[in-house]
Amino acid sequence: MGFLSFVYYILTVVGLWKVYAKCGVEGWWSLIPFFRYIKLGEIAGRREEGMVYAVSSLFTVLLRNASQGDGRFSFLIGVLAFAAGVITLLAMVRVYDGLCQRFRRGQGWIFGWILFGGITSIIWGFMDEYEPGY
Repeated sequence: MGFLSFVYYILTVVGLWKVYAKCGVEGWWSLIPFFRYIKLGEIAGRREEGMVYAVSSLFTVLLRNASQGDGRFSFLIGVLAFAAGVITLLAMVRVYDGLCQRFRRGQGWIFGWILFGGITSIIWGFMDEYEPGY
């Protein structure tokens, strides 16, 4: 993991910790890869999509790593990794849409969450005007 990846990970964890705290969820969930998406789905009122997001993200990582070889099934595994990535993206959109609704924010923030999740989580976590509606 490069230095910038590490910094991005830290931003994401700290920001999500604060977002979780605003929503009454224990912040340490932000430390656990993949499970953090389930909790994010619960916060967004989209638990099933959060579970799909977590599982498909895990499969994407595993399949992407498995497709790096030069065996005869590498192409097939690569196609499966791509399909898992598409499923992940669709689940992300659903979860972040629910999160935007929970925080009474526009759907444009979905792109912020997908493209710049660490920065977006810091903004939502630390700025007082970003509070969840119940």
